[in-house]
Amino acid sequence: MCKAHAHLCSIQLLYPIGSDVAGPCIALCMGERGQPTRMLAAKYGGYLTFGALGGGKESAPGQPTLHQLKHMYRLPDLTPNCQIFGVIGNPVSHSRSPQLHNAAMAAAGIDAVYLPLLVDNLKKFLKTYSSADYGGFSVTIPHKLAALECADEVDTVAQQIGAVNTLVRQSDGSLKGYNTDWSAAITAIENGLQPDSQTTAESIPSQQQDESACSQHSSDSVSGLGAEEATTSGRVFNEGQGERQSGSVLKGRTVVVIGAGGAGKALAFGAAHKGAKVIIANRTVGKAEALAAQMQGGAQAISLDQLSSGESKGDVLANTTSIGMHPQEAASPVSSSALGSFDLVFDAVYTPMDTRLLQDARAAGCKTVSGVEMFIGQAAEQFELFTGQEAPNDLMRQVVLTSLRQ
Repeated sequence: MCKAHAHLCSIQLLYPIGSDVAGPCIALCMGERGQPTRMLAAKYGGYLTFGALGGGKESAPGQPTLHQLKHMYRLPDLTPNCQIFGVIGNPVSHSRSPQLHNAAMAAAGIDAVYLPLLVDNLKKFLKTYSSADYGGFSVTIPHKLAALECADEVDTVAQQIGAVNTLVRQSDGSLKGYNTDWSAAITAIENGLQPDSQTTAESIPSQQQDESACSQHSSDSVSGLGAEEATTSGRVFNEGQGERQSGSVLKGRTVVVIGAGGAGKALAFGAAHKGAKVIIANRTVGKAEALAAQMQGGAQAISLDQLSSGESKGDVLANTTSIGMHPQEAASPVSSSALGSFDLVFDAVYTPMDTRLLQDARAAGCKTVSGVEMFIGQAAEQFELFTGQEAPNDLMRQVVLTSLRQ
């Protein structure tokens, strides 16, 4: 037993230690960074692993529950040949990606598991986890810019945006980077601007409907986002460089993007591609100015204080920062008094689903779109990139909404 340090200890290195021991071996790392050693014990020949009887009943740090091990990570079904995927971030414990991707992989009958991966140093992590066992990774805050630098090859769209949220292992062992954020966010905003659109909160089905749908999909064949549809967004962005899509409801509107990180870059470039005027608001104005300078056709850079004061107005406000995310639910990136000029407010945060920003926006009379819409859309495209199979969109939606209510 060992304690995981600055980056995840390697289970591939851990279990060979036990190979010199006569008899069964139980090897694991402690803490949140050591969780993968617990979930992957069966794959790497561990005699057993430990699970808590329930949440709050853990006997050691980083211990998952028995229910999670059996039902989410499907520990009894993992084989030595199973592929490993996961979400890389810091923090990462809030992520619903493991629930979503594991349910989708189970429905598709894929011998794979998807794990939460708390990572400080992305470069060191990828060097450690470089074997073919690791088929790909979702990348979230704060590693999307580092992922661009660490990828051996980068998709044209991701290169243009300057951020990677998906790393896929290639047949030669290299990693190729993609960006599935931009199309998911823009589509969610476009749908929200439609006259007959519903907010996420209005469209959430009842728990009974959720359970019924999840039960049905567990035995249904996989359906939904096909390979052609999943890759169309990237092709359109690439082929339309320097052009504007005349059919978008965003054309001619002003989109104010809060944040100049990876998600902010993706949304800003996507909005500009759709013909919108883009304003980038960031706590550090220099970062907003640097991003604005990269935009084809130009963009305006402002401070968060300028936005909160009402000095800058627009049609769509899109928060791409982590402000308001659990456990800081009471926080909002902008003053409520500045929201009245916007038709729609989008928040990329999805834990909680109904953030303080969205609550303030509804009170100001704005339409709102939750980060759940972006999360599901980008994950569906990731699933296709990881597996080469169609994503079960309806199942993924039901899983996420059920998880967020618990």
